[in-house]
Amino acid sequence: MDNLTNNLLNIVEKSWSALAADRFSCEVALSGGVDSVVLLHLLKRLRDKQPNFELSAMHIHHGLQAVANEWVIFCQNLCDKWQIPLTIQKVKVNSNPLKRSKYYRQKMRCINTPDNHNYKDRLSKNVCF
Repeated sequence: MDNLTNNLLNIVEKSWSALAADRFSCEVALSGGVDSVVLLHLLKRLRDKQPNFELSAMHIHHGLQAVANEWVIFCQNLCDKWQIPLTIQKVKVNSNPLKRSKYYRQKMRCINTPDNHNYKDRLSKNVCF
């Protein structure tokens, strides 16, 4: 294992230790891309060292790409190999990019209203870790 991997693992492990002494669980949003696979691998290494660390993954099957089914197979095979529970959530997404961006702009306006500060706090905490 190289120094970069060791350093990242140490940072994640120290963060985990500070959050919970008995038990900690984390579900990774697994797209199958390099970033989410690297994150899952680091957390898998942490799980291997920390018996009270519960790790799972979720793949959102949006069907927008011709290879979307291949991403599902890749994520399932990876999680099976690493013994990580995987949830696959199939969603229907509007294929028109203009309608999608309008939808997300409307959702962000709802999140950014003053009376939704608790929701924003919860969302940012979920996204950050």
